[in-house]
Amino acid sequence: MANPRFYWYPNGAGLKTIDLEPGYGALPDLCEEDDEVFGGVAHSASGRSYSVVRARPARLTLSLPTVRADSDVAEDLHNLRDFAKRGGAFGFALDSAKAVFCYGNLPWTVGLTSLSTPGRVWYEPTATLAAGDEIALETPNPARITERRSIGGIGYTGGVSVPIDRAVTTTQPVKGWLRWKWYYPRLKLTEPNSWQIDAIDNGFFHRHTIEATIQIADLLDGASWAGAITTSTVTRSTPDDLMKLPKTPFATTSGGNRKLLSPLF
Repeated sequence: MANPRFYWYPNGAGLKTIDLEPGYGALPDLCEEDDEVFGGVAHSASGRSYSVVRARPARLTLSLPTVRADSDVAEDLHNLRDFAKRGGAFGFALDSAKAVFCYGNLPWTVGLTSLSTPGRVWYEPTATLAAGDEIALETPNPARITERRSIGGIGYTGGVSVPIDRAVTTTQPVKGWLRWKWYYPRLKLTEPNSWQIDAIDNGFFHRHTIEATIQIADLLDGASWAGAITTSTVTRSTPDDLMKLPKTPFATTSGGNRKLLSPLF
């Protein structure tokens, strides 16, 4: 197993990572809450009624193992915390060697046992998954669908086809994505003060507790994503583009085709 790892882009700088090395104790403790959808009825000035659907993004609570207050890791976590409190986005993987994330080429349908993708994106160009590793198949709101499956065959070591152990059971209404279940390429703090640091053992150690929203779906809006990939041409983004995360992860090119803005590996 590789180290748990944070990913972020400090302002004007390239990708920075923070490894939580095995010497710092137990693995981080993760608790993921599904997103919530709220429905209701609203009334216009003319008296007409219409339905309103709102969704709260899924949330992740992350409790890190203790770190020495005078360590390099503690300094780096402090800097990331300051960046996140100012609204910066960051990523996290419980095991950086398994940090696999792929968009779908098409909405995945009932019965598929091999998922077509453009390939791996986000941070780890050599990440792989072994047979039996669990993944999440997800789509954006409001038609939020999430399905858990495991990697099948001999595993996934890269490429455009991801094997799964059992067939898809729900047809996606729009294109979605898959990720290793403990990999979150985009997180933002729920509130500026939702990254807490507790000093323990007379201040010699720090314990970090982070509450963040999982904002993968904020990359997308259903309408633009539904017809997004019309060409096999895919381009890398700059680091700044990566964390600014436009409303749709595609840019229109000449001829009406679109190019993926996320970095492809």
